[in-house]
Amino acid sequence: MWGRSRRKVKRMFHQIAADQEIQLLACETMFDHVHLLLRSNPEDLSRAVFMLKGISARRVFQTFPELKLDAKTQSLWQARYGAKMVSEQALPSLKDYIAT
Repeated sequence: MWGRSRRKVKRMFHQIAADQEIQLLACETMFDHVHLLLRSNPEDLSRAVFMLKGISARRVFQTFPELKLDAKTQSLWQARYGAKMVSEQALPSLKDYIAT
């Protein structure tokens, strides 16, 4: 089930990013976390992450209600997130890292 779910969740992130005008450069889902590479200025980053996390959580639970039961939780994502600034030169290797 996770293989199909992963593809759907990735598509959700890309669609949400497009709808919210967020520049999502790379996305990879794992069983318990997601790596996202965004192009954003620091002032807009928290809003972008808030939108991606909030909208995706609602859509994931609507699409896969069994996840809510399995996890016994009301939240899909943790309240916090980690972020690092990277240079343009680092983008190709970071995209490769996220993909693999």
